[in-house]
Amino acid sequence: MADEITSAVRVEEGPIPACCSVKMYDGSPCGRPVYNSAQGMDEAPVCLMHSRDPDKDKGQFWDEFDRIIDGAGQGLADFSWFFFVQADCTRRSFICACVFEFATFWGDAEFCFSRFKKSARFFEAKFLKTADFEFAEFAELAGFSQVTCVGSAVFNNVRFDREAEFVKTQFSGPVDFRGANFRSGADFSDSAFLQTADFSHANFGSVANFIKASFSREAAFGEIVFQNEVDFSDVVFLLSATFMGAVFNGNAQFHKAAFYLDARFDKAKFSQGAFFWEARFEDLAYFTMTLFESHSNFEHTRFRGDVDFWLASFRGEAHFYETVFSRTANFASANFAGRVTFSETAFREDEEHEPGPIFTRTRFEKPDETLFYKAYLGQAQYCLCDVSKLAFTNVRWRTRPGNGKRMLFEEVALLDSPSSVDLGPYANSANERNYALIAELYQQLKKNYDAKCDYWTAGDFHYGELEMKRLSSPRRNRVRRWMHRNLGLVAWYKYASEYGESYTRPALCLAAVLLLFTLVYPITGLKPPQKQNKPPGAESSPAGTVPMAICYSTFSEFVQHDPVGMATGAGRFFGHSLMTSLGVAAFQRELEYQPVYPWGRVLQWAELLFTSTLIALFLLAVRRQFRR
Repeated sequence: MADEITSAVRVEEGPIPACCSVKMYDGSPCGRPVYNSAQGMDEAPVCLMHSRDPDKDKGQFWDEFDRIIDGAGQGLADFSWFFFVQADCTRRSFICACVFEFATFWGDAEFCFSRFKKSARFFEAKFLKTADFEFAEFAELAGFSQVTCVGSAVFNNVRFDREAEFVKTQFSGPVDFRGANFRSGADFSDSAFLQTADFSHANFGSVANFIKASFSREAAFGEIVFQNEVDFSDVVFLLSATFMGAVFNGNAQFHKAAFYLDARFDKAKFSQGAFFWEARFEDLAYFTMTLFESHSNFEHTRFRGDVDFWLASFRGEAHFYETVFSRTANFASANFAGRVTFSETAFREDEEHEPGPIFTRTRFEKPDETLFYKAYLGQAQYCLCDVSKLAFTNVRWRTRPGNGKRMLFEEVALLDSPSSVDLGPYANSANERNYALIAELYQQLKKNYDAKCDYWTAGDFHYGELEMKRLSSPRRNRVRRWMHRNLGLVAWYKYASEYGESYTRPALCLAAVLLLFTLVYPITGLKPPQKQNKPPGAESSPAGTVPMAICYSTFSEFVQHDPVGMATGAGRFFGHSLMTSLGVAAFQRELEYQPVYPWGRVLQWAELLFTSTLIALFLLAVRRQFRR
């Protein structure tokens, strides 16, 4: 305690004076008689008012205090460097300008319901215990810059009619500005709030400045009203910062502000610009049901935890240029009425099946002015959001395992997540998830990319649409549902040509079918060409050239009678079968070797069905891949 009360005051240098030489507000010495304080209490001879002796005569002290007030009239009452053992100015009215610069309030400072009709200067004053200004009124300047408050500081319901200056003020104890009314400018720049700071329901009628202020504990700004501009640039919030229901009628600057714990802006209202560029949110950030009536800027902002914009309303332009969303960014049911830019935005990109940006039921009133550029959307959810006209430029989607085609996160999103409620199976459905809803989203994206003539990307979403149709089955029986998904017509369409998106697959399938029937036709047999009547004198066919039936039972005979050799005979055997297979595929009526009736003709019809289908799929896929 001795260290707290023996700090030096400003005195004149030289021999020991008979009068107090502490320099007052105007620079002149105090001039009061020197007080004989206890040994060691004062480092230099000072008067009763400046003595740091806690046992000094309080009656004389306040008599002199009243004399100063009365003598000042409507002028200036100078209390610079005064040492107040106890200050009880409750309900006191000061009609003069009061100067408490460098004053020390050793005990509780009670200024409840006090009225300062003129300026009150507390610059660099020290409040070692409670500083209570509850319901006080400051008609002119209230200067608290560089004040030190060791105990709690109570300013709730205080009225500041003119400027309120708290520049570089250090509040070591809890601070209470609840319901305070700052009718003119308020400056808290570079202030330090080491304990809780409560500004709930306060009203700032003019410019409010919190530049480079620091809040070491909870900071409460709930239901606060900023009638004019407010600047929280470079402010540090080490614990939770609450702006729930806050009203910002002027521009709100949060440039490079740092939020190390949760930041709550639920139901806040930004009537003018909201600037969060280069701000940092290290934990949760809540903007649920927040209203941005004008321009909102989140450029270069970093959200390292989840951020919630659920039901937020953006009535002006919204910019998220190079914004970083490390985890979930929930824009579900939000409304964007103006231009929206997600340019080079870094959305979540990891191996977890947790969503990154959520745009479920999000409404974009100007889809033609909504841009997603150079962003990863592999963990984005868009169900029940119209994406048919949004601009997706140079974005990256999730890739489908196996074929690398683009796919939507809705196919793999965890259904137990609150954001995936709409993706769950509807009533009485046997499906694992709502495939019809996902298919609708694929249709919109296909339409979007088709309109931009990006047919390759549109083809990937066409694949996804039909994949959802294949997986969606009305059958509740497990076996029948499996058959629908794996043996149904849509399933075969996938196997044959990847839903018309691959021309190599039907080409390979066609080659396989031709090879298959080349090998199968000899089982049922192929008739040799019919012998024709030859004119008299014509030479007979040489040995080994007599047409023989193509069947595996005659294979050895066919090979042995070949005049060239066994290998050539085998080649001729399967060559004739291959030519028959090709002739059937080419719809030729006159075949050199005819399939034997009846099973050979059945094979012929089967081949005709398969090859014609595969040829059609091949041509369709070529058209889809290379159309312009």
